[in-house]
Amino acid sequence: MILRLISILLAGGAAWVPNAAAAVDLVPHRAVYDVSLAGEPADIDSVEGRIVVEMTRPDCETFELDYRFVARFISPQDVVVTDQQTKASETRRGDRFTFDMKTYVDGTESQRSVGTATSSGQTTMVAYEAPTVETVDIPLAAFPVAHTRTLIAAAEDGAFVHEAAIFDGDPDARKLTRSTAIISAAPAKDGEAGAGDPDEAAKFAQRLDGLDRWRVSEAYYSGAEQADAEPDFRTAYTLYANGVSDDLTLSFQGYSLQGRLNELTYLDAPACEAGEIEKG
Repeated sequence: MILRLISILLAGGAAWVPNAAAAVDLVPHRAVYDVSLAGEPADIDSVEGRIVVEMTRPDCETFELDYRFVARFISPQDVVVTDQQTKASETRRGDRFTFDMKTYVDGTESQRSVGTATSSGQTTMVAYEAPTVETVDIPLAAFPVAHTRTLIAAAEDGAFVHEAAIFDGDPDARKLTRSTAIISAAPAKDGEAGAGDPDEAAKFAQRLDGLDRWRVSEAYYSGAEQADAEPDFRTAYTLYANGVSDDLTLSFQGYSLQGRLNELTYLDAPACEAGEIEKG
């Protein structure tokens, strides 16, 4: 999903993963989501899309993310195909993040963001190679994998609200994106009490059954906006304790999309000693 579905939380004023989140281990996996239009906006007839997210751990100090979201927007006047592609790498400590993000519209590149972000003290420095070569210093922010780890730790601790300063590769770091997450109990899945089709639940029962999970609703704001302003973007999803997400809602200005987990494959990871894992 856009990286913000696995974007980082900043807890305790530190860019690296705080102690509570250090105990949270995410399972390397490949997840595929079918995406469709939610509701009936006046200017869009339908949306056909697919999101593929692959999170790997090539060594004991690094997470790598490979994300792609392709969608066909069908309206009475036109058909538009968008293709968002992201490749990123993040240290397990959460203090360094490299990113290469591309967006295509009908086969033509419309946006590119490439660079490296590093955090130290109370500052995050973003060194861009594209869209322009420049270095931007922003207040301490956090990156995608650590966000998920910290959010899970907060959920396990019973937190209801969690706020974060986030940098996820946006081409304009000066926007100072902030997130407010509301964490609640996840509703019953299909096949559980009060739910519908039991066949859908059985599809991933062996991989996700028995894991703690929460319903997370996040609103993203530009840092300059007031607290009572409308968010730039909203998302909601079910988050599992191993880092897998399902039942996505992506709310943009004027329309919303829904995503449903269609494939889930757990991937191999190197065996790491606890001390090795956390020194990254």
